[in-house]
Parts: sequence; C-alpha cells; structure tokens
Amino acid sequence: MTVTSFSVPANSLGYWVDRLQKFGLNPSQPQTRFEEEFITFEDFDGLTLELVATDKDERPPFTYGQIIEDHSVRGFYGVTLSENNQEQTAKLLTETMQHEQLGTSANRLRYSASGKPGDFVDLLLIPGGQRGLGGGGTVHHLAFATDNDATQLDIRSKIANTGLNVTPVLDRQYFHSIYFREPGGVLFEVATNPPGFLFDETKENLGTGLKLPPWEEPNRPMIEAGLLPIEINAKDFI
Repeated sequence: MTVTSFSVPANSLGYWVDRLQKFGLNPSQPQTRFEEEFITFEDFDGLTLELVATDKDERPPFTYGQIIEDHSVRGFYGVTLSENNQEQTAKLLTETMQHEQLGTSANRLRYSASGKPGDFVDLLLIPGGQRGLGGGGTVHHLAFATDNDATQLDIRSKIANTGLNVTPVLDRQYFHSIYFREPGGVLFEVATNPPGFLFDETKENLGTGLKLPPWEEPNRPMIEAGLLPIEINAKDFI
C-alpha cells in the first residue's frame, strides 16, 4: 500500500496547495486521474498522501474551525496498492471480496464495492518493483469493513477457499478482525462494524481517555507514567 487518499470538495486544491506550502510541505501541482483532480505530498514521516477534489462525496465536512467547510476534508477516499502483477489481486477483489472494476488509467486499475469515495482500491502495476518494507512512512495494513460476525465468517470461508492463509477471528474489543496477505503481499484486515467505539464510552467523551485492553489494565500506572502530555494550540494551525 503506497498511497492514502482523502476527499476534498471540487475547486479546493488551490487552497490546499497554499496551506500545505505554508506548513513546510511540498505538494505537487494538480493532476488529473479518472476525470478528477488531485495533489500528492508526503507528510513529515515520508508517508505519501493525496487530496482528491470531487463533487461526488456527500459526507459531512471535518473541521475544528481553522479550515472553512467549503474546503475541508470529507473523509477517506481510497488507497493505491503497488503490485508486480495485479491479476491475482484483481481476482480476489472481484470474485471473493465483492468489488467491481470501475475503470483503468494507464497502468492503474480501480475497484470499489460501492462506487463511492471512501472505498476505492487502485492497483498500480509496477513490474519488477521492490517489495515494501515496514517502518516510518509506511502503512501497516488495509482494513475492510463487514456488517457483523456472520458476514465476517462468510468472507473468511471464501478467502480460505482461495488458498490464502487467513487468521482465526480475533477479538479487538471494539470490533472483530481477520487478517491475511493478498497475493501481492499487502496485509488485509476484514473487521466487523460492531460493537463499535461506543462500547466503553459515550460519544461526547470519545478520545478523551486512555483505553487499554483488559490484559494491559494491570500495567496502566506504568503506561500512563511514560506518556507525555499533548498540547494543541489551535492558533498554530490557522
């Protein structure tokens, strides 16, 4: 997985180029792919990100007030997987994971389960490309959502029947997960939507406390003692 993309409203890229440059990043100039403009840049750890300008994303904007809603991020747009040979990965997506091929652009194939921003999976064919290594500036895995435990067990059975090595169902407290490597080597996760992040706190308090799995609770004093306070001054991001 080599690129993570996010949606912004159409006609917003000029604003984002200026903003990213202001904070010391070096975005590309707008380019066009699948009839939509986008810019590419790297974060401070070297992670490659894209902002895609689209009028097809109807999700509400996300802003703390520093960015006007007309330009704010709508959410996750999609991912790019770099593959030496995309045929087996494409087969997995279409025949096992209920995706459809939406189009092609040069050496890029696009797949989606819904056809909407938020779940696009692009396969970028790079014959002879170097296999990825984990570390700073990389993404560990790509997660797909499934409705519930029953649909997860169904997809797990289908994945196992392809010959791929899929894990047992793992309890992540907020969701249940299975993991496997797709034919190109990218680690995939399929996670249930329930129980959800309201499992142990209210919506109003989400993210305000340190949540630990039960087996780490005895270590809470030691873990909390090693954490540094996070202070965000909103004025620094205007």
